[in-house]
Amino acid sequence: MKIILDGLEIPFADGLDKKIAGRLKQENLVIRSLKVNNVEMVNASLEEVLADPAAGKVVVINTAPAGELLRDAMLDARDYVPKLLGGLPEIRERLLEGNKKAVHALVDAALEGLEWLGLTFQAFISQGYFPAAEKVFTWEYSRLSTTLKELEAALRSGRMEAACDIFEQKIGPFLEKLLPLAEEMLQDEATGGKG
Repeated sequence: MKIILDGLEIPFADGLDKKIAGRLKQENLVIRSLKVNNVEMVNASLEEVLADPAAGKVVVINTAPAGELLRDAMLDARDYVPKLLGGLPEIRERLLEGNKKAVHALVDAALEGLEWLGLTFQAFISQGYFPAAEKVFTWEYSRLSTTLKELEAALRSGRMEAACDIFEQKIGPFLEKLLPLAEEMLQDEATGGKG
């Protein structure tokens, strides 16, 4: 088995996954990509990939500083917020058309997007960038939690019109507050500020 870590070939040995993980932690690096025989291993762990040292197997590991990956995620979040906002009225449009399957798909996608945004903001804040954002985000996110409970109740009882109202009147304003917050956080990080 051939193992290439950030362009350098390293010999395989038992416990190599733990050795690499230790190095990554020490250097504040994360795995950016993990490929086996040129196939991206999206949901596989390093331990899983290195568990079967087969002849001819080529494992390519590329790392990046954790902060760089967080910045990329925050840039993606900043770009995603307007798209999510733009998609909220589409939920009502599909409802008015009577397309319940499309409504459910859009609702699921919106909820998944909200969860990803929350995780991205929390990860960025956890690195100490723009501490003022933590208070604002925590407050807004806790309010969103209450809103999501209202949304869940509306969806369970089949009150789709009420669910659309919640998206437009409560979740939309939450997203509108995230966009400038993302900009401020990125600006703070770009200037090297942690305050």
